[in-house]
Amino acid sequence: MGFRLISNFAQVTSAIEKSLPKQCLRACHEVRNEWVRSLTGTRTGRYYRIPGTHRKRQKGAARLSRAQKPKGGWLAGMETQTGAASLLSTGTGAAGRAGYYRASAAGEAPARRLGDLVRSIRVMPRFEPRRIQARVGSTLDYALYLEYGTENMEPRPSLGPAKDRAMPKVLSIFAEGLI
Repeated sequence: MGFRLISNFAQVTSAIEKSLPKQCLRACHEVRNEWVRSLTGTRTGRYYRIPGTHRKRQKGAARLSRAQKPKGGWLAGMETQTGAASLLSTGTGAAGRAGYYRASAAGEAPARRLGDLVRSIRVMPRFEPRRIQARVGSTLDYALYLEYGTENMEPRPSLGPAKDRAMPKVLSIFAEGLI
C-alpha cells in the first residue's frame, strides 16, 4: 500500500503567469479611475477669475453693469471670442458673476478647470519575462507639484488618497487569480 504524489506546480505557475498581466492592468485602471473620480466635484478654496474671460471696453460701446450679461462673445485681448471663452465663463464666482472658478484648498484634490490633468492620467504597462510592471501617472510636470506641494504651495494630494481608496478592489482583483 502506498500513495502517489503528483505536483501541479508547473501548471499552476503557468496559469498565474498568463493571468497576471491582465490582473495588473485591471488593478492599475481601477486606481486610475479612482484618481479621475477624485478630481471631480466642488472645492472649498478661493475664487479666481478665469483667464481670458474679462470684458474689455470697446470704443463707443456702452459700459455694462455687473448684473448685465454681455451680448455676443467675451473680449479677450483684442479678439472677440464667442466659443471657448464663453464656454469657460459658465462658472459663477463669489458675486454670482460668470467668469470665475473655485480653486481647491490645501489638502483637497486639485480643482478641475480645463481638464488637462485628467486627460494626462495614463496607465503605462511594461511586461518583461518574469517581471510585470504597470504605472499609473500623469504626463504633466505640475502633477508632481500638486501632489507633494512646493515651498510656496501646500500639497493637493489626489493620487495617494485615490490609491488608498482603490486598494480593497485592487487586492480583490489579484486574489481572483489565486482562488
